[in-house]
Amino acid sequence: MRIKVLLDRLTSCFYPDRCPYCNIIIMPNSLCCEECAENIIQEDIVSKGIYCSNVSPFRLDGMYKNSIYSMKFSSHPGYAKQLAMPMVTSTRKIYSEQLEKIDYVAYVPATKKSLHSRGYNQAYLLAKYVAMLLDIPCKELLLKIKENDIQHLLTRKKRKQNVKNVFGFNSRYNIKDKNVLLVDDIYTTGSTLNECARVLLDSGASKVMCTTYVTAAAKNKIENDFYISEDFSQDINKN
Repeated sequence: MRIKVLLDRLTSCFYPDRCPYCNIIIMPNSLCCEECAENIIQEDIVSKGIYCSNVSPFRLDGMYKNSIYSMKFSSHPGYAKQLAMPMVTSTRKIYSEQLEKIDYVAYVPATKKSLHSRGYNQAYLLAKYVAMLLDIPCKELLLKIKENDIQHLLTRKKRKQNVKNVFGFNSRYNIKDKNVLLVDDIYTTGSTLNECARVLLDSGASKVMCTTYVTAAAKNKIENDFYISEDFSQDINKN
């Protein structure tokens, strides 16, 4: 235990936590700097799909868009720790009655091209910290069994077809009658989460709930199989 504490302190000295919104050094385990904290407005936006529901603390706009893009495209994997915090807050609020029933945290696998160019899977990093904060095991339940085009480069219409049959279940695990919290970075049309949830349910999972840092879906607008409903938490906790 003492060794772990020492290692954590050394890591903090050489790799201090930084504000994901302005990149200045912040106190360890803080969400962000004091100035940026004054501008944060958490919305807890809920989406419902055929196979799963999703909650995002923020919309893909302004400082939230800049922070997730910096993590994803500008080599700032260290932001995952801070970005996971509001995701956990949203998860605890929206899935309050389901929280104790969640058995595993899982994440959306990345393409080989993304892993090669980026060096990390941002969904995994977010999931790791979400799992840590919720004290739930994080497992590699999903595998990429077929390479496909990168989603954000495609039109909305092509995204659903692009993820069809590209994910597989990791047979090392048994998730029969288990509840899974699935993590990704950005919710756009819901195609990726919907397909991943389908695979998990087909592999025996009882229920799949999702959380992303931001959503690009329009408020109260039907998009593909998903729609936005800000009071959907009542429906979620009834099931």
